[in-house]
Amino acid sequence: SSAPSVAAAAAAAWKTADLSQQLCEFVNRSPSPFHAVAESRRMLEAAGFAQLREDQSWSLRPNQKGFVTRNGSTIFAFATGGKWKPGNGFSIVGAHTDSPCLRLKPVSLRESAGELLQCGVETYGGGLWYSWFDRDLTVAGRVIVRSGSGGSSDSSRLTERLVNLEAPVFKVPSLAIHLNRTVNDEGFVPNKENHLAPILCRKLAADASGAGTGSDTSAPPQRHPVGLLARVAEKLGCQPADILDWDLYLADTQPAAVTGLNGDFVSSPRLDNLLSCYSALTALIEAPGLESDPNCRVVCLYDHEEIGSESAQGAGSALTLHFLRRLSQGSEFETAVPKSLLVSADVAHAVHPNYEEKHERKHRPSLFGGVVIKENANQRYATNCLTSSLLRECLRLSDPAAQLQDFVIRQDMACGSTIGPILAAKVGLPTIDVGSPIFGMHSIRETGAAAAPGQGVQLFSAFFKHFPALREAMETQ
Repeated sequence: SSAPSVAAAAAAAWKTADLSQQLCEFVNRSPSPFHAVAESRRMLEAAGFAQLREDQSWSLRPNQKGFVTRNGSTIFAFATGGKWKPGNGFSIVGAHTDSPCLRLKPVSLRESAGELLQCGVETYGGGLWYSWFDRDLTVAGRVIVRSGSGGSSDSSRLTERLVNLEAPVFKVPSLAIHLNRTVNDEGFVPNKENHLAPILCRKLAADASGAGTGSDTSAPPQRHPVGLLARVAEKLGCQPADILDWDLYLADTQPAAVTGLNGDFVSSPRLDNLLSCYSALTALIEAPGLESDPNCRVVCLYDHEEIGSESAQGAGSALTLHFLRRLSQGSEFETAVPKSLLVSADVAHAVHPNYEEKHERKHRPSLFGGVVIKENANQRYATNCLTSSLLRECLRLSDPAAQLQDFVIRQDMACGSTIGPILAAKVGLPTIDVGSPIFGMHSIRETGAAAAPGQGVQLFSAFFKHFPALREAMETQ
């Protein structure tokens, strides 16, 4: 009798391993929010989702799959159920595409009397900045390129292009302990303006190759190193003079990988929050029961969560209201909202074996224990007993053996937050906050369980499949 169970366990393990490798590939192809949205589009289009435009009218029908983007860094995808009609509820999973990083300044050329050419950077979000030292860094993001002769408005065209140099071109070197004797006792606290400026190349080599500031009048004067412009232009197949502006971010060149003696871990940049993005998209594409679903299944992946969500493409904007209202075909929107549930998915803090005291004793999520439900009495998370009960029951109906974990921050520590409370307040959506547990959140390299993407897909698929019927049958005041 043990043979079938062993075979089933082996099959489950194979699926988990397969998902962890696919997660690594998703992260490796997504060094910036713009690339994350492009990769999301690729996944959706391969599954039959069609792109819609914000500036055009939409005509929706049951069993329709589509997506829309904003700024190239936010993407909303939907799949209407076979029994959907305007006014029916939304089953929504929300996450974010951005991660803490270093961003090139608008004028990145950094004046220095030394022999090294450096670039100025801004800190984006609340990163563990010490983890960016001594890493081989590349640069990636969005570039605005002018095509055509440029002689008149009739012959000039501006195009958004994505670029990823891939090669290790930047480094932020540490100061030797011999010159900083107290660092191990007093802590490493780098000055973000003075100590995070990355090295690009040697000035003498730059001058010899034309890679420094140079006298190239085709490049915008005193904004960026000419050699960096030339390398980006070469990657894009254009001239340096055709580059008008860019949003470029530094990224680690070490790829995401499955690690550990038995392949138990995923070691990766940007697990916060590409792990949630990948799991949500995969569930939207693969979750069964769409033909009989009365709801509209939705995945919303936002930019700018790490800096407060207050932007045209962030969760704090009117974008979600506009999108859901259009899906509701206008006047039915207010009817649909109370029938809906938003699962706000953002990674959680696994209990660290060297710092167990940082977690409240009864709320210590295991790295391998499954997705975490996050609660906070002061609404830093939007979970309540109604929304948590609905999600727990969805998972139980899908797999009685599957587990969810609980997290509450210690009362003597500040609590972070997510897009959950923002959207709950802006849109009025019933909301629950969840996340896969990881180590090293906001480090340049974070660690999660290899099983985490499979656990996330299982939960979100169960939510899409079972929530409408549970909500319909539930008795509420």
